[in-house]
Amino acid sequence: MEQREPADHFEVVVMYRQDEVICPRCGQITNKEHDRRPQRKKDRMLRNKEVFLILMKRRFRCPSCGKVFTEPDVVCGWRRRSTQRFREYLGEEALHQTVRRVAQKEGVGESGDRRCVAEEVGRRLEVRKRVDTPEFIGVDEFSVRKNYFYHTAICNLREGEIMEVIEGRGQKRLEEYGDKLPSPERVKAIVIDMHEPFRQAIWMVLPQAKIVVDKFHFLKQVQAALDKVRSRLQKGEGNSFPFIRN
Repeated sequence: MEQREPADHFEVVVMYRQDEVICPRCGQITNKEHDRRPQRKKDRMLRNKEVFLILMKRRFRCPSCGKVFTEPDVVCGWRRRSTQRFREYLGEEALHQTVRRVAQKEGVGESGDRRCVAEEVGRRLEVRKRVDTPEFIGVDEFSVRKNYFYHTAICNLREGEIMEVIEGRGQKRLEEYGDKLPSPERVKAIVIDMHEPFRQAIWMVLPQAKIVVDKFHFLKQVQAALDKVRSRLQKGEGNSFPFIRN
């Protein structure tokens, strides 16, 4: 309908093409427009400038039952402030770099970007083909919002692909997933962090599998222990290692 280019971004005024919609109350088709209201939707950047779609959202009045309703938003989704393709792009980018970096680059919040990651993982799981139980599995937790809404990702380490994402990070959910594996005896090793419920769940449903602590979390714990020792030595609390002479 219209394009504008202010100094720091682009604006494109758009509207859906269909002239007739179905009333959600009675199911009748109507083309009687009641009013229009602009809604601002964020889209992918163009030439290093932010792009916003100004969607002229129409409301219709049904002549049969009199209900006033808003037309469906199939491109962006119900009450979403960004386009579907922009959210898919954020989710794909955050799978290859940190959420913070993607959020800063695209001018969005980190919590919103984490939701996009979860949506992207869900889309990939829906289209993937079912494969046999792998020999080496990785289990790791992530939060859709920092320190809230934890999920657990289960990966095929040999193929480098996500097998499943389950809600929460508790022992029960992981046990339920392990019980559903088609050939659990094929699993030789599972790589986890030091989350105790993960270890307990593996002992219960996959007792033959070796539990391996992933390198990142192991080194993190070692570094934390070294920092504590260094702090005590700097404060003059004495030698923490009796076999080392001052």
